[in-house]
Amino acid sequence: MTIVAAEPPSRLVTNLEFEEDDKAHSTFVLEETEEGTKLTWHFDKYMGDNPVRKFSGLLIDSTVGEEFEDGLENIKKEVEARYVLSDK
Repeated sequence: MTIVAAEPPSRLVTNLEFEEDDKAHSTFVLEETEEGTKLTWHFDKYMGDNPVRKFSGLLIDSTVGEEFEDGLENIKKEVEARYVLSDK
């Protein structure tokens, strides 16, 4: 993973490299809300022109969506453990 863009404190973009020159981009976006900070994790990957690969791209959320949710939960736990949260 390589950081390719950063706009503190609201956005971070990374390049992800997999096997056989397979690449993707991952973007983290932070937004302030009434409840606190909302973190959204985007994953962008060109699936090519092959219809089977394009169809498999539609299944990404069902195959790795839970891993993204777990990753976001782990980030939340890490932040909450390092910083004292207080009511506004």
